[in-house]
Amino acid sequence: MLNRKKELLEGLADNTLTAAGLAELMQGIRAGDPEMAEAIGELLADGERTGLLTPEREQWLFDKVMSRAKQADKRVRWLPAYSWRVAAAVTLLLAGSGIYSSLQKQKKQHTLAMEQRRPAGNKAVLTLANGRQVELDSAGNQQLQEGSAQIQQQHGELKYASNGTAAEGAYNQLSTPRGGQFVLQLPDGSKVWLNAASSIRYPVAFGQERVVSITGEVYFDIRQDAAKPFIVNTSRSSIQVLGTAFNIMDYADETQQQTTLVSGAVKVMAGKEAVVLKPGKMAVVKESGISVTNVDTGSVAGWRTGEINVQGQDMAAVLRQISRLYNVDIIVQGKLPPDKLGYITDKHTPLATMLELLHEHGLQTKIDGSAIIVTSKQP
Repeated sequence: MLNRKKELLEGLADNTLTAAGLAELMQGIRAGDPEMAEAIGELLADGERTGLLTPEREQWLFDKVMSRAKQADKRVRWLPAYSWRVAAAVTLLLAGSGIYSSLQKQKKQHTLAMEQRRPAGNKAVLTLANGRQVELDSAGNQQLQEGSAQIQQQHGELKYASNGTAAEGAYNQLSTPRGGQFVLQLPDGSKVWLNAASSIRYPVAFGQERVVSITGEVYFDIRQDAAKPFIVNTSRSSIQVLGTAFNIMDYADETQQQTTLVSGAVKVMAGKEAVVLKPGKMAVVKESGISVTNVDTGSVAGWRTGEINVQGQDMAAVLRQISRLYNVDIIVQGKLPPDKLGYITDKHTPLATMLELLHEHGLQTKIDGSAIIVTSKQP
């Protein structure tokens, strides 16, 4: 029966509902049918029709019905006066049946839940060589077998132990969603931290070279082995490593890649250019080439210990970071102000606090389903 309710509501929204169907729809609404309430709730969740029962969408509903009167649909010929009464009746029935108030309450609860949302913490997906995917989270404690390699998950960390005889070409991939982070210990003992919306692809057992590929933001603490160079490939560069600790930020939606050296030495290569970094230096890779600058390594890599740092970032970069950390879509309406932000907090900070930060810089925000609509008054 639920499918029939959805069919009726979709027919109303898409201008295909017959007179008999409209009568059936109104009867269900008038009766306060719980299945009808569920169907309306799902229609409201549709991104194209979110807010159907707000004043603007009530007007939309009225205009929909009125337009059918003018179009003289071949299936049903509507009289203008009757159409007006139908639009009014549907709106009033929704408001008076209890469905409207129930849906409004659900909407308020959803908005409150969104405002209190925090970064999800330890969460990732492990893709094994055979394509099998294993979901990982903070509470997990399990052991997996991949060829000769033993894989142990202990809460928010994944550890590999291998005798070095794994099948050649056997690769695993660890990926974090928006809002998630995870820690990985590679087969050679090197340790890797993945920030939100990031991934690393690596062999189950290393050969003469230790080569991995990453996306997003990843921090490495490499176990030194002069006989086996460690190489990190990104979409824009290749980084050669000995024993060292460094951070790479290479999100696809960012205009540049950043490699920050904490200790040791790394060589960053992009195109025909190459630079060797010293601790406290950052290599920035853009289409125009590589540049090197001084940085506070603690601020750059503070995300590993739960820090959220938007110091010195422009508004667009801050919005991208909020989207990744809090697992929300950001829709910008208007031109963003040129402000540079100076703010440090931690992963326990609710989304509402981050939105208040935007308000302080003249932006307005509205929660719309799983998205945040950011409106700027900039010309």
